[in-house]
Amino acid sequence: MTDPKMLAEIDLAALTLRLIDAEYDESTFHRIADQVNAAFQQQGFLVLRNHGIPLDLIHRLRASAEGFFLRTGSDEKGKCAYRAPVPRGYSGNRKENFAILAGNKLPNDLVEKYRMGPWRVDSSDPYFSANKDAQMMFYPNKWPENDVYGLQRAMETYYEAMESLATLLLKIFERCLSLPEGFFHDKLDRHTSILSVNHYPPVDKQVQKGQLRLAEHTDVDLFTILCPDWADEVGCLQVKDAASDVWSSVTLVPETLIVNIGDGFNYWTAGQWLSTCHRVIVPQGREGRSKSRFAIAYFVGANYDAPLSRLPVCDPDASYEEKTYVEWRKLRVQEALEKLPRK
Repeated sequence: MTDPKMLAEIDLAALTLRLIDAEYDESTFHRIADQVNAAFQQQGFLVLRNHGIPLDLIHRLRASAEGFFLRTGSDEKGKCAYRAPVPRGYSGNRKENFAILAGNKLPNDLVEKYRMGPWRVDSSDPYFSANKDAQMMFYPNKWPENDVYGLQRAMETYYEAMESLATLLLKIFERCLSLPEGFFHDKLDRHTSILSVNHYPPVDKQVQKGQLRLAEHTDVDLFTILCPDWADEVGCLQVKDAASDVWSSVTLVPETLIVNIGDGFNYWTAGQWLSTCHRVIVPQGREGRSKSRFAIAYFVGANYDAPLSRLPVCDPDASYEEKTYVEWRKLRVQEALEKLPRK
């Protein structure tokens, strides 16, 4: 893998600024697809410039998140805290453990979150409640009772913008993977994507051995669109070079987004696209530990019944077991749990 500190940068201006429309410039589209494909094969990560997401929309969500996380009392937060089995709503600091996703047992993460899933669900359509899988993937969202900071509206608006960007990226991915135009449409037209707003509070207590803001993990989705905290000068987001096991801090570029491949696309492409381990560390110095940091992550999930069928990029002689997206996802989590130490 090339230097992870300097992720490949992809400029989408030719697409998001509508310089090409239905009659798009084939050479431009092909060039962008080649760049994306190379980045995912080499690093599993890339940086998006001119992504088309309005900055004021990002700032509005950031302001709403700051209001909720920094100025809402614990009692009010508790009223919108999620209850098992599906994380929707608020999750408190030191309550979750991403190390489990990598089959590791470590102290809980130093982060609080607010999550939502699909929200325009037609309750009269049996697809969304036909079985337990459907009910879990389309679990109802939970919102603050007194939403004085407008968190629900800000998150739903941002979610819609992410849907549009994900659709554009999937069109590029079709070209990357030698797929017919529209291949992904009926596999994500009732997608199960999750939006998570993360707040990393100041670290003012003793940190346990191995404890991080987010433990080492790979993402259990197709791909992730991350809006990092551009003001983070400490380099808290790190990625690991699989060949050397060396961790490096990612250089954050203002007004850009980061896209990384999840385990779903790693499986679907038979390993050609890398799902790279990453984590969020605790800063070493007192000044770095004293600051709050925020991140907004959109985890792209397919329709629960979408078939992850063999793609043209897969070696035809290699074994490949076709599964639905939800079958693959449950197996992925089960395999991680089986790796956990017994004591």
